[in-house]
Amino acid sequence: MYQIESKGYPISENDVIEFENLITLKLPHEYRIFLLQYNVCMIFPDCFDFLENNEKSDSRIRYFLGLNVHPRKEYYYSLYWYYDLMQRRIPKNFLAIAPDPFGNAILIHLTGGSIWFWDHELEADTEAGEEVSMDNISFIANSLDEFLNSLYELKLEDD
Repeated sequence: MYQIESKGYPISENDVIEFENLITLKLPHEYRIFLLQYNVCMIFPDCFDFLENNEKSDSRIRYFLGLNVHPRKEYYYSLYWYYDLMQRRIPKNFLAIAPDPFGNAILIHLTGGSIWFWDHELEADTEAGEEVSMDNISFIANSLDEFLNSLYELKLEDD
C-alpha cells in the first residue's frame, strides 16, 4: 500500500475547471479526484517499472504536480508550468502529471486515463523538423489506480 503526503494548498473544483479550460480537455475522473484530494504531493513508495524497447526499466516519482502553487517559489510543482513546458513536446491528449528525478515525465492519457513514461533522451528534435511521436513514450498502467498500486520501494543490493 502507498502513503501520500500532500505538499500543496487545498484546491477547489473551480481550480480544476479553470485548468481544464486552458488545456481544452477534461481530466480523467480518477485523476481529477486524486488532484482535488492531494494537489501537489509526494508518494511512498515511489518506484515503478515499465518496458522500454522491450526491456524492463524503472524510475521513481519525484512528486505529483498540482494547482495553486506559489508562482515564484514553487512553479516547478505546477501543472500550468509543466503544461507550458511540455505541450509541444508530447503528443496531444497527454498531460505530464509528475516528473522523475532525471528529467523524464509520467504522463496521463486524457481520454483513456492510462499512465505512460516519457523519456526526454529519446525526444523528437522538433527544431530539426522531427515530429512529436510515441517513439519515446512507454506504457506503464491502464489507470492511475493501477499505477499507484504497482509502486514499490527501491531495495539496494548489498555489496
